[in-house]
Amino acid sequence: MLTTTSFDEKKMLELCEKLIAVEEERLAGKRGVSVDELDRYLDTVIEDG
Repeated sequence: MLTTTSFDEKKMLELCEKLIAVEEERLAGKRGVSVDELDRYLDTVIEDG
């Protein structure tokens, strides 16, 4: 059974691993999208939906 502290530490570690993976992809040249680009895309999808 996880304590609240253990759970928080586990979640922080998972987040850290995800952020490291994203940074490695960025450094390797993989292109992502900005928050603004995503927002515009989602607005378009919603309007067309």
